[in-house]
Amino acid sequence: MSGLRFAVLGAVRAWRDGYELDLGGPAQRAFLALLLVRANRVVPITEVLHALWADRPPPRAAAQVRLYAARLRRTLGPEVIVGGDGHFLARVDPSAVDLHAGRAPLWTPAQLPADLADFTGRRPELARLRTALTADTGRVCVVTGTAGVGKTALAVHLAHGLRPRFPDGQLYADLGLGGGADPSAVLGGFLRALGVAPGMLPPSLMERARLYRALLTRRRMLVLLDDARDDEQIDALLPGTPRSAAVVTGRARLPGLAADERVRLGELPLGDALTLLAAITGAERVAVEFEAAVDVVRHCGRLPLALRIAGGRLAARPTWTLARLAARLADGTRRLEELRTGDSDVAAAFRTGYRTLQPQPAAALRRLAGHPRFSAAEAAEVLRVPQERAEALCETLVDAGLLDSPASGVYHNPELLRLFAATTVEPGLSLCR
Repeated sequence: MSGLRFAVLGAVRAWRDGYELDLGGPAQRAFLALLLVRANRVVPITEVLHALWADRPPPRAAAQVRLYAARLRRTLGPEVIVGGDGHFLARVDPSAVDLHAGRAPLWTPAQLPADLADFTGRRPELARLRTALTADTGRVCVVTGTAGVGKTALAVHLAHGLRPRFPDGQLYADLGLGGGADPSAVLGGFLRALGVAPGMLPPSLMERARLYRALLTRRRMLVLLDDARDDEQIDALLPGTPRSAAVVTGRARLPGLAADERVRLGELPLGDALTLLAAITGAERVAVEFEAAVDVVRHCGRLPLALRIAGGRLAARPTWTLARLAARLADGTRRLEELRTGDSDVAAAFRTGYRTLQPQPAAALRRLAGHPRFSAAEAAEVLRVPQERAEALCETLVDAGLLDSPASGVYHNPELLRLFAATTVEPGLSLCR
């Protein structure tokens, strides 16, 4: 074993007496990385299979791993890679592996967006998520809700508060960019942040996922996957290791994701909504015009995005009274136009989810615009379809984050979403399909 040197902090590489060795393809390198990270300790084959393929190993996965081990023995020597049935072990001098020799990179990544200094409320939800994420093993938590309800703000605030729990860094990806970020490209960014040289990135999604999980094996990292489109988009991005954890946000409910905790955000309680408005606008202005402040909050649907836009407009216009803004917002035909400033736009946030709908659910959204709260039976009357069909359409809207369901068979249609549906969505076609 003398003369052997290994690198796992970045691209997985090996040298003997200064000459670099051929370690095979990305999956074989990921297998070696896992053994080197656990140097001189037994690694069960079940852990190897999970690191390389998560919950979807191919039919002959165990045989493939044994083949990797055999190839590495020929390259490194039979005394280095030990085992081959139910366990494996890399017998190496720890000082020959950069991770154990203390040759760590100068960066353990910190990619979180900035926390909001005026983050307000959500105490029960934060408590549930913290409990799940601070358990002894890795956890996956999901935060869902309609557009503008504050999913990202809550997740970022939560992640910043947990930084001491995950000292090896935080990874962040906005999965909603460009209509839906490509998972392979996201993994490429994660791997570069973990020290993998751009020229050493594996070409395929699966190979990148294997290396990603192998590099996280001994790290305590928190991964924030923001604005996920569906389960398929995030499968390869989850850490899949017991030390790390992930927080996923999205409008859709992501039913296929095996989550340890799920939180569905609704509108802010009145008190928290007023506190947020005061934090942005100024506590004195809210105290002086308290009734008008309540009207502003009500017209904003207690939606954090709308409240931030309204509060920002007031903060930028110190001569405006809250009563003036409340009067402008009271006009339903222009309210969504009022709730737009710079890059923040309530209607645009709703439109993103609406564009994912098929024509029939979109038509149902339009027809239900005049009904704040209704049952499946009442929806059937409005839509003029059988109750089973009405409930299926409503559940599709719930999954898209364009309708809430506080109880089974009961639906809540937030006011701003109803205004959006009434003024933006085109009338639809027959719903009886």
